[in-house]
Amino acid sequence: NKWFPSTQTLLSTIKSPTHRGGAKYQIKTVVLVNQLLLFHTKFTKTFVPEATVNDAYIERGGDATASPATLMAKYIGLPVDVCTTFLALYTTPSHDRGKAGYAVTKQLKDKRVLHILVMYLLAHGRGMKVASIETLCDDLRIGVKEAGSLYRMAGCKVKKGKGGSTSVSLSVPLVFPPTGKRAARK
Repeated sequence: NKWFPSTQTLLSTIKSPTHRGGAKYQIKTVVLVNQLLLFHTKFTKTFVPEATVNDAYIERGGDATASPATLMAKYIGLPVDVCTTFLALYTTPSHDRGKAGYAVTKQLKDKRVLHILVMYLLAHGRGMKVASIETLCDDLRIGVKEAGSLYRMAGCKVKKGKGGSTSVSLSVPLVFPPTGKRAARK
């Protein structure tokens, strides 16, 4: 399986699992972030056709009786249960030009990206601070400005550092940006 630069770096900073700092939780969260990134990179279009059994797949030793969920999981590179859950959370079953597949609306894509951003923040441990989000933004193929905006919507504080890096932190009380008509007037 592929590991993204942001998750590789984060994984290398986690202390030993025997350490009392919640390392096991952090490792699990990093693995989840990496799986979300794998899913994210395969679902960049507004419609993704369902994986099907073809002759080339069978010639490579694939199972001719594999279920659509198993085929999609193999295509993405995720465990079947994880793939099925991500498909249910971040896509809508659909048909396009006679093909069955999965539609990805802007709202579902934003939900997926926001979940990845928040899980990445959680993977940094109890301090809930990320020194730099640039590598994650590169992995997500989104701008730092867009990621910062999504983090602010989640109640995080976003700061631009002197070196050009953007840091994110979550602290109590949460501060959300103003919304609605009053915000537009100010």
